[in-house]
Amino acid sequence: MILPIITAITRDVLQQFPQDIEHGAYGLGASWWQTTRLALAYCRAGIFGAVMLGMARAIGETMAVIMVIGNTDHISASLFAGGQTMSGVLANEFMEADHPIYLSAMFYVALVLMLSSLVTNVIARALLARIDRERQTA
Repeated sequence: MILPIITAITRDVLQQFPQDIEHGAYGLGASWWQTTRLALAYCRAGIFGAVMLGMARAIGETMAVIMVIGNTDHISASLFAGGQTMSGVLANEFMEADHPIYLSAMFYVALVLMLSSLVTNVIARALLARIDRERQTA
């Protein structure tokens, strides 16, 4: 589910790699593999962004994940048993929340989902800032 997005964005990022650097590397005697490593290092932030976009889509995807993991509300010790995601719980049960405590539980699930998205984005930004600092010092 996330591989098409990651590969499409990574392909676009790698196409933005300056050909002057590629030709310069070949002119200095670099092999194809050394030039590829140079391109990957140059495009590292964009590739990381592609991976984070793919992961964000997987986290936010509701219906595909519901169908894959079974859409059951039973807790099991097995990793292979069915389950539900937070977005799946919100999609399936929000309209059925007829008691105030049930509605509060749905809002709590939404808050936890939003906070987990926020933490993921903050970590991604911190890692991108670190990559940019390393690129500027190199």
